[in-house]
Amino acid sequence: MHCFCAPRPLPYDYQSVPKLVFPGGALIGDIVKVTPTSKVVGDMAIFMVANDLTADDVANPDKDIAFPESVISLFKGELGFPPEGFPKALEVKVLKGESPLAGRAGDYLSPVDLDAARKELEPRTPGTICTRRRPSNGTCTTGWSPATTC
Repeated sequence: MHCFCAPRPLPYDYQSVPKLVFPGGALIGDIVKVTPTSKVVGDMAIFMVANDLTADDVANPDKDIAFPESVISLFKGELGFPPEGFPKALEVKVLKGESPLAGRAGDYLSPVDLDAARKELEPRTPGTICTRRRPSNGTCTTGWSPATTC
């Protein structure tokens, strides 16, 4: 959390932020925290500290809050949906009348021709475009497969 907060010019003590990661995450629905969702939970904690908000303040339907864009994106479903969904009352509050996506976020994306994209980028990219990385050391190889011993 220090690495996330320290580079930002914050008008508050960033050491308070980790104390709100758990309450901020619990408000969102105690979602699984992987890189994109853990960033949202961190954003929520920073937002709460910067605005002197408690979990009760955030949950209070009568208190108007301008949520961070990452929190709105999460509740829209742009990062997917937890199996049980988000807490309904907070979803309504965060989305302010907007509807969450119907279905998967990927369903709204246009298909990408990866071979065409590679051919377009190769002349502008020095070296080799790495198609796979060895799990043992992260080095690039175009011939690696799960059956290959690194």
